[in-house]
Amino acid sequence: MRLVLHQEIPEDPALRRQWNKVVLQMERAQVFYTWEWAFAVQSAYRSSVKPLLFLGYEGDELVGVASLATDVAKQNITFLAATTSDYCEFFSHPDRRQQLIGEVMAELRKTGAESLALASIPADSPTVAAIRAVARGHGYHVFVHPAQVCAQVILGSGEIRQQLKANIGRRKRLRRNLYMLKSVGPITLTHLRSRAEIEAALPRFASVHVARFLIMQQISNLTRPERRHFLQELARLLSESGWLWLSRLNVGERAVAWHYGFQFCGSWFWYQPTFESDLGIEQYSPGYCLLSKVVQEACDITDLDVVDLGVGAESYKERFANGSRQTLDVSLDQASYRHQREVARYWAARAVKASPKVESAIRGGLRRLASMRGHFREIRTNGLFGWGTKRLGGKILRRDEVVFYEWTGSTRENSHSMEIKPLDLETLAKGAMVDVDDPETMSYLFRAAQRLHYEGDSGFALITTDLRPVHYCWVSDFEGFYMDELKIRLTAPGKNAVMIFDCWTPRSARGHGYYGLAVSQAAEHLYSAGKAPWIFSAAQNIPSLRGIEKAGFRERYSMIRRKVLFWQDLRRLSSESSPAAEAVVSS
Repeated sequence: MRLVLHQEIPEDPALRRQWNKVVLQMERAQVFYTWEWAFAVQSAYRSSVKPLLFLGYEGDELVGVASLATDVAKQNITFLAATTSDYCEFFSHPDRRQQLIGEVMAELRKTGAESLALASIPADSPTVAAIRAVARGHGYHVFVHPAQVCAQVILGSGEIRQQLKANIGRRKRLRRNLYMLKSVGPITLTHLRSRAEIEAALPRFASVHVARFLIMQQISNLTRPERRHFLQELARLLSESGWLWLSRLNVGERAVAWHYGFQFCGSWFWYQPTFESDLGIEQYSPGYCLLSKVVQEACDITDLDVVDLGVGAESYKERFANGSRQTLDVSLDQASYRHQREVARYWAARAVKASPKVESAIRGGLRRLASMRGHFREIRTNGLFGWGTKRLGGKILRRDEVVFYEWTGSTRENSHSMEIKPLDLETLAKGAMVDVDDPETMSYLFRAAQRLHYEGDSGFALITTDLRPVHYCWVSDFEGFYMDELKIRLTAPGKNAVMIFDCWTPRSARGHGYYGLAVSQAAEHLYSAGKAPWIFSAAQNIPSLRGIEKAGFRERYSMIRRKVLFWQDLRRLSSESSPAAEAVVSS
């Protein structure tokens, strides 16, 4: 076999045909093995991975492909599709697999590659046995261990298919959920197949997915522009062959669940689903309903053998699966000490996970260690004496002052051509996509998603002309509003008083006066609805006070909380009062 190395995936129609012909000769071909998949990965992740493409020829015929990659520093070698594929492989006819892997290892050895991390190889593939057979001869130590299990729905013969379909339709939970959804509108399952249809639907699909993860206090992979680019590129390439299916469960004219998946070589692959987070719809499990209908429809497609539910141990998959497919991770290293360290690390992790109490204790220890590191950084910055004085002083003697402002009804000119809009999950998702690398803003968005979804609070976002949110704020009734800064609940100064609070400008948008512009527009919006807007700020936050005053608010009073050990008092001072004002709360 003659091996040719490429540093990128060529955009060559002839290579594309030959590559996919090799894939179709494999024992269990997958869409992840195609030229289209490799090219989409290269296009989307160009800044972080560098392809190492080995093409194996016998004469002029392409008979093997090894689609590998290195990171930018060229320190790690992996499968190119390792972070995007549920299955990874060396591509060839099974009879040529060992020869292909041997030739690739020989070439890697010449380049000085000392280690490889090959993830998600199917356990029923001849690849792992081939690696074991040739690795030692090229100076590599091999460590193989279980990775993920992919749940599967094996469709079986005609009678079995129809029985499977009928059993799903008889499930009480499914029938109840579909009945309740039908009360909202007619239920339909549609599949988008053309490039234009799929590309038009992808922004909404991504927004719903990101919002759903924000509610769960997690970061969706679609928050990253590279992942969105990857799905768009797959849509461009795979729609040409009809392999990409973007399925939607619709209630009336509204899509409530989506699935970005593939039909390829007898498999309908369940790749990336999501569903609407509206509480009125979410309670009827639209994602579960969508998967039920996909499996039922698959039973009627004679060309399909399996619905592959992919990696992940989500509980909903267990309700459908009647089979599974194990994957393996393979590590290869020339250095014996690194190999032994890898083996020891794996078994230590397994031992820890076998005991939930031990795992919890270790995680707690790691959190405490992280906290200690933060304290050490603060000590290096302020010195031990300064750090100790600050912490001890906060517990013994403390003074907090909060200034309250009322909006006077004056407006400020919107020279930025921006407008305030009511906050919703789609806006939070857009903000996450813009500021995913800002940890403080992501923490704010997690809190905001929970507040919006479960607590029903209302808020506003200042939106630029390109629909980018650059400031967020929230609104609540003044009466009974709890101030964490003062540890009290407030009494409203008048009828219809509302409080603007928890304002936040992402790091990328600071320095442009968006705070003042946002609270001014929010106040005007509330005032036009018959509300009396108020806002507050810590007295020591001078930039905030200036922004509030420029936004058209006027100082009405301040509240001062003093604490000495276990004694504290709370004083209210009007804007004209002297420091000798009477205490309204003391303890």
